[in-house]
Amino acid sequence: MNIKKIPLLKVLSDRNRLRVLNLLSKRDACVCELSDILEISQPAVSKHIKKLVLARLIESKKKS
Repeated sequence: MNIKKIPLLKVLSDRNRLRVLNLLSKRDACVCELSDILEISQPAVSKHIKKLVLARLIESKKKS
């Protein structure tokens, strides 16, 4: 296995991150919406989003 793929696999190994990724593949959603849907805290959702962004699986937008 290519050693560069290991960090990506670690990001995808979390059930909640996969759920976030699945939801965001269908439509844009804010952290509060994802938190309600997934029934996890907003800080937890934010941490999952950060890891997905760092893995370049999603892009993050901040509303002003």
